[in-house]
Amino acid sequence: MISGETAVDARLVNGKKMPDKQTVSIDQNVFMVYPRQSVLVTSAHDGKVNVAAIAWTTVLSCKPPMQGFVISRQRYTHQLVSGSKKFIFNIPDRSIITQVVKIGSITGRAVSKFKQVDLTPIPSLTWGDDGPPRIAECPVHVECEVRQAIDIGDSTLFAGEVVSCSANAALIKDGLYQPGLFEIPYHLGGHDFVFNNLKIHSF
Repeated sequence: MISGETAVDARLVNGKKMPDKQTVSIDQNVFMVYPRQSVLVTSAHDGKVNVAAIAWTTVLSCKPPMQGFVISRQRYTHQLVSGSKKFIFNIPDRSIITQVVKIGSITGRAVSKFKQVDLTPIPSLTWGDDGPPRIAECPVHVECEVRQAIDIGDSTLFAGEVVSCSANAALIKDGLYQPGLFEIPYHLGGHDFVFNNLKIHSF
């Protein structure tokens, strides 16, 4: 902080007028880092299969390749992933956004979400029919095996090593995946989403 300023009324920095700042409730902290990409996470264990809409996903490591997600320990997906140590990130596009919303509003404990939202399970590259399925309507899939499960507060971070990746052929150019070729949904909270507009800016 520059000498003479205060945290409340600082307005000029190096002669530039700064925007007013207002305190926000800590309860809103999650949405301060939104929008976040919406991912459909599939899981399976002991004959049961589920799909969940998750926004708390992240890349964890390049070597070895690892990705993970955070989920409440009360969620059905938590139970299945804890049992199988496997999960798949299925990346939806705009064409199935209504299904994404519905998946996020129902539980898979009592019903088959695949049947409820009319999505098609297909075998994984890694486990075939012996693990969580890919979702045919999603253009991109990342298959992971859990290497660590870390409890954090009321949730668990599942850290998975990437064991297979696949995507629609139309998204592959010269052997490289092109994420800018389809509209990806980003969750704002509730039933609100935004989409990448497919216009790529290079800086």
